[in-house]
Amino acid sequence: MVDFIAIRRDQHLKKEPLMRGDLFEIILFQVKGGSAPEPTEAERIRLRKVRNYYKAKNVILSSWQKGKKPKFKYLGKTDWMILENLDEIFK
Repeated sequence: MVDFIAIRRDQHLKKEPLMRGDLFEIILFQVKGGSAPEPTEAERIRLRKVRNYYKAKNVILSSWQKGKKPKFKYLGKTDWMILENLDEIFK
């Protein structure tokens, strides 16, 4: 279901006793290669449940084909949304 996990320190200001960098931001990745189909509706529901369980910031779908640049999407409320700028992942 989840192929990779990206974790980084959350640099937003927190209320005491927490300080900047004490908490983490978590992003879940699913990777599809070649002609593999996108996740089904049932799989998207499962991914949302996993995201919510771990309080992950986002779920990213990466798809690639040999000789082409990878494409990235994030899991929206109902379907995958195109992610044009990877900097948006951690906003």
